[in-house]
Amino acid sequence: MTPTSLQVTVDRDPERTARALGARLAARYPERAAGLRVHPPSPVVGAGSANETLVARVDGLDGDGPTSVVVRVVVPASQVFPGTSVARQAAALRHVAAHCDVPVPAVLDVDPDGEALGAPMMILERLPGRAPLDFPSWAVEGFVADMTAADRRALWSSALDVLARLAAVDVTGLVLPGLPGVDGDVVGERVEYLRRYRDVTLADAPPDPLVDDALAVLADTAPAHPPPGLSWGDARLGNMLFAGTRVSAVLDWEIVTVAGPLFDLAWWRMFDHVHVEDLAGARPEGIGDPAETAAAWSTRTGLGLDDLPWHELYVHLHLAMVRHRAFADRAAMGRPVPGPDDPRHVDRLLERVRRLLDDRSADRIVGPPATTASPPRSVRDGPRRVPGDRRDEAGVFAVDPGPTEER
Repeated sequence: MTPTSLQVTVDRDPERTARALGARLAARYPERAAGLRVHPPSPVVGAGSANETLVARVDGLDGDGPTSVVVRVVVPASQVFPGTSVARQAAALRHVAAHCDVPVPAVLDVDPDGEALGAPMMILERLPGRAPLDFPSWAVEGFVADMTAADRRALWSSALDVLARLAAVDVTGLVLPGLPGVDGDVVGERVEYLRRYRDVTLADAPPDPLVDDALAVLADTAPAHPPPGLSWGDARLGNMLFAGTRVSAVLDWEIVTVAGPLFDLAWWRMFDHVHVEDLAGARPEGIGDPAETAAAWSTRTGLGLDDLPWHELYVHLHLAMVRHRAFADRAAMGRPVPGPDDPRHVDRLLERVRRLLDDRSADRIVGPPATTASPPRSVRDGPRRVPGDRRDEAGVFAVDPGPTEER
């Protein structure tokens, strides 16, 4: 298997980008404009596939000396989370910072119209810490793999404590632009989100029985009274920073909702399986397995797990669509994509979707998928060029021949 990074990069002129960011910050902080200077930014090595991520040093923003900032830029040609909104992410980050002690970066500026860099972006405080690797997996390489079993246990426990504290955040009054509030049909909106994602991602493909069946099951068996609350969205170890064994930052809020914290537990367990079982092949000592993670999360939050199987079906179908979209976009840009032998191939997730449909009462996902004959289906046929998409003011996806826009 040839390693293939899914990191998003954009060919930008560093000096021009620095001037644009400097003008933006000077307008946002006019009292400091005279002394502001943004140094040419550089891309973050190992960043994910949902955004372009840059880091830069800024002089004059803080009286105590140079400030390090992170710039997150929406990439229209690589939108694995269609309809993502920097305004929504900023609202969530500010709410979390105001309502709990979970470490999140301060929002320094938000540009939802793309005036500075030609695409929506936000400028964030850069917090200290190290991020576990996505690929190669943190379970086999990097500082987590190099830790003692006791330190890995402490790191895992710190991460679960953060998930529990996020689950307890009061979301009363939290407004996430384009999404229903906590009193709305938050779970129904998530199912409708997947339907529209399917319509966009597989718009050029014939009907897909497995995806259609999974969507029907999700709609017909949606939890009537899910535990309310915040869902970080992309909840996984690689989206945290660590100072030693302690979580020092929680990052990547593109799919934040108030649909409830069980989405985070399900997403976390799914990615644990991806990084440990698929990419590493063995569990590092000290990292709790999915069953232990669920039990510890339930103990910390006081929330039940009866609806966890539904959420796990949801997140596996969601990630299968995300990967299909990401690989299609990369192929269209002439970049390499994981092949059939790569553990990240969409087939791996689809097989788990099939298993969860066969046994929706399962509370965990076990073992590698068996090799089975694959029916004709678009997701298995390899990357395709996907039509552009946008989200209107009501938060509804629509097929559009043009690029993704931030509304």
